[in-house]
Amino acid sequence: MENITDFLEKGEVFFEQLEEGEFDKKIFYQYVKNVSKVSELSLELSLRQELTNSVWRASLKIQSLIMSHYDQNDIFEIENLEAEEIYNIRETLLCLASGFSTGRALDEKSLIWSPNY
Repeated sequence: MENITDFLEKGEVFFEQLEEGEFDKKIFYQYVKNVSKVSELSLELSLRQELTNSVWRASLKIQSLIMSHYDQNDIFEIENLEAEEIYNIRETLLCLASGFSTGRALDEKSLIWSPNY
């Protein structure tokens, strides 16, 4: 149960910062690692579905905020985010959400993007 709490707390901290325009790579990477750990747990179907929905919503929210950052008609800006990282972050989010949906952990070695933390 501790992993689920960590997973939810890291996600909340990351989203609060991202909504304020700061992409904290360390917290994002920790969130990815926590989601992977939780995906390996044996969970009741209803809990797995609830958390799967949460992971997909988080993925869409992150991608939406990143798109807003690059929309010339939007004043929202994100600090600490390089254009070259966008594709890798998007792929990480898609693999993470897909893996969580099926109960497979994301292998850290297979991550396209992983900072040195």
